[in-house]
Amino acid sequence: MKEFDKILWGFIFSVIGIAFGWMLNQVGQWFRTRQEDKKNLKVVLYNLLETYFIFIRSDFDKFVQKITDKVHSKIPVNEQTPEMKMIMQSIYTRILIDYLKPELIKDLKVIQEGYQDSIKTLATIDPLTAYYLNGKTKVIETFDNIQNLFDNLKEQFPNDKNEIEIGVKQVMETLKPDLFQDTLNDLEMDIRDIAWKINPYVWFKSTRMIKRLKLRLNERLDNEIDELFTKLMPMSGGQ
Repeated sequence: MKEFDKILWGFIFSVIGIAFGWMLNQVGQWFRTRQEDKKNLKVVLYNLLETYFIFIRSDFDKFVQKITDKVHSKIPVNEQTPEMKMIMQSIYTRILIDYLKPELIKDLKVIQEGYQDSIKTLATIDPLTAYYLNGKTKVIETFDNIQNLFDNLKEQFPNDKNEIEIGVKQVMETLKPDLFQDTLNDLEMDIRDIAWKINPYVWFKSTRMIKRLKLRLNERLDNEIDELFTKLMPMSGGQ
């Protein structure tokens, strides 16, 4: 009987050992997969932050307003009329879009490929989130396409150019602020969601990063305005 007990207990311990080893292997595999998933999520987060910064840089209205105010303040008080300010805004809008838009589109194309690759990787982890995030880098191009549509209309109907220009201004003033802010809010939520999937500490750092990016943008705008100010001053009639 004792011999049988030894065999039985030996069998039981062998089974327990095999089961424990299998469990440790599964846990190790889960941790390795988890670490790989987090690595991929960090790539997605990086690309979202890059997209976010480029997007807030595409707010030309803010840029135009700052430089117009600065130039307007340099004009003699007796020449500071609302009409003069509107003329300057029109001139600077076109110049700044021509100056900044190519740079923004170039930056966007640089991150698009990496972003789409990271989204494909994310699809193996979280297909629903990947589907939702797909195409986020096309937001700026949407604004660009809207503007191009109106530019084409002006070319096709030159006699109605002024009316189309007024229509463009009204449409963009109505559509763009809401669409811009909604998209900005969505991007911020996406950044926080992905950061939380990594860990709470990354979520905290990402929230602070969003604030820093906005501050960094304001500093960059001021620097770019200083660089452009000398070039644009002659157009305002300033000295």
